[in-house]
Amino acid sequence: LIVASGVGEPLAIATGMSENVQMLIALFVGGAIVSSLYRWAANSARRIEA
Repeated sequence: LIVASGVGEPLAIATGMSENVQMLIALFVGGAIVSSLYRWAANSARRIEA
């Protein structure tokens, strides 16, 4: 991808946000993903037991 595009970081998202804000957003998104996976696994386990 780097060779084809000629850009050092082709997937980088350039924003005006500070690094701290980006880290908080990443933490929130990561927490939401983990929470969703936990709920999905718990629901699947309940269906198997029933």
